[in-house]
Amino acid sequence: MSFWIGLLSGLAGVVVGGILNHFTTKANFLRQTQWERDKILQQKLEEIAQVTEEIAFTYGKIMIGAINAISFRAELKIESEVVPFARLRMLVSFYAPELANHVHLITDAQNKFSEPLLKALDGRVREQPERQQINGDLVRIEGQMSRACNGLSEAAADLGRRLFKISC
Repeated sequence: MSFWIGLLSGLAGVVVGGILNHFTTKANFLRQTQWERDKILQQKLEEIAQVTEEIAFTYGKIMIGAINAISFRAELKIESEVVPFARLRMLVSFYAPELANHVHLITDAQNKFSEPLLKALDGRVREQPERQQINGDLVRIEGQMSRACNGLSEAAADLGRRLFKISC
């Protein structure tokens, strides 16, 4: 009889140990998986902020070139600047769809920027009032673009703080 008690208690210990090991391993796996997801999301939110900074910087350079072209009849040289709008849209739609409204503000500014930019590119000689109007439009719309980009960067930071429960 004592043989069976020893055998059953040993078997029960192995079963309980196996069950505890299973739950501990599963909890560690889930924690590790969540940590990796959080790390990737944090990197992507940082990338969204970086891309918006690139967009704002590129539009600032284009605006300065366009103003020079209009004001001083200089040639507008756009050195095949690649504005990463597609990358921004992909990042936001996949990793942070909550920020989509900010992307729409940037897209609106992009669309508005096109008209005065095309006037700068057409090479026509313009009178002073018309040049001033176009330059004013470029500055105003580039400011709108810059504010929209800054708003998206700030919203990405706020989202990150909210998701990772970080207080400032």
